[in-house]
Amino acid sequence: MPLLVHTWDLPFAKSDLDWYQQRGSEWVPMVLQQPGVIEFRAYRNPSQSSPQVMVHTEFESIDALQRWMASDEYHRIMGELRGCGNISVAVWDNSPIVPRPRRPEDLRR
Repeated sequence: MPLLVHTWDLPFAKSDLDWYQQRGSEWVPMVLQQPGVIEFRAYRNPSQSSPQVMVHTEFESIDALQRWMASDEYHRIMGELRGCGNISVAVWDNSPIVPRPRRPEDLRR
């Protein structure tokens, strides 16, 4: 399943951080309502080194991912990362060698 991965640093100014935290609660449902979204996850870097935040969104197809990235909602969210720095966007797709998730118990079968 294709992944859209974003990383960034949190806003430094308290006013921007407060605004970011308020807006973040609106962004997640907006992402989850998009056609083809399977899962959304968000992470914080416990060492507080850069990048401080990583979010990834899993899609059912690369076409669904591309539709989301072309949408007005996506551009709105990216534009609202006010005060955030070091923003990075990456698209990942399945490996032809390991096309599905593997777990330790797979070795025991």
